[in-house]
Amino acid sequence: MNSKRPWELVTDPNYFRGLMGTMGTAGLGPKEDVWLRIGNMGDGKQPNYQVHGPDGRVIRFHGGTHGKYHENTYVSFEPENLSQEIFTYPDVVKLLARCLGKV
Repeated sequence: MNSKRPWELVTDPNYFRGLMGTMGTAGLGPKEDVWLRIGNMGDGKQPNYQVHGPDGRVIRFHGGTHGKYHENTYVSFEPENLSQEIFTYPDVVKLLARCLGKV
């Protein structure tokens, strides 16, 4: 894939719902204080992603299951394999609305 805007390739609204759930339960702080970056590798249907806490901690997640990534869970993906954009919780809500055709 290696798209500069991988979230635009996602057609399943449950992917964005999963991002929202993970942001609230990752254990890095309140959902209002965390942010994420979306991976740009693979086919773009369910990109992996990582959630960042306000203290600099990061957790990687599998886009298909929204479970913690199996390798090096607490180490950032390579920067070139991630979206340049960062997404806050309200940003992900907007991505979900766009996916549902409400924007």
